[in-house]
Amino acid sequence: MRIWVFHPILSAALLALAPQALAETGSDSIPETQQDFAAFEVAREMLLATGFKENLSKTAVRSADLFFNEGIASAEKETGPIDDELKAQIRVVVAEEVHQIAGDMQDTALDDAAHIYARHFTLEELRRLREINTDPVMKKAQTLLPQMMPELMQVGIRAAEKRKPKMKQRIHDLVEQWFADHGKKGTSL
Repeated sequence: MRIWVFHPILSAALLALAPQALAETGSDSIPETQQDFAAFEVAREMLLATGFKENLSKTAVRSADLFFNEGIASAEKETGPIDDELKAQIRVVVAEEVHQIAGDMQDTALDDAAHIYARHFTLEELRRLREINTDPVMKKAQTLLPQMMPELMQVGIRAAEKRKPKMKQRIHDLVEQWFADHGKKGTSL
């Protein structure tokens, strides 16, 4: 019986759904007090000073590339080699969609992120964060983070790969038990 397999490409789908989940949290609500507005403004200034918009696009593209490569590798483990022409076409679609998502996010992501910071930090804490984030060493770290992210993500992916066989077996056993308990045949849940 063939059942679904969790692999990193699902993470890309989850990331694509994240803006909807964030919208449902009310992250774009208007600041209620002058203090809230001041915190929002400082958070916004801090994010702009740290290259938020530029890093958003770079991180999205690099993450999508990583997820694409991991997804293809995982699919090829399951199904065998995938034609290079098909991979190239899939890569184009993924790149176009990620570019569009990043573009869509450019309009609201800065203010959404500033609202989130303003909810979690006081005005004074945000002022301190602005100082920290505009420090030359911190700016270097923030500049390098998008290119470091794929390497950092590999740490989690390697850990997930170790557990993947056990997870697949547990899911297989669960589905088999479900069919046995419900007296069903085949693979249709």
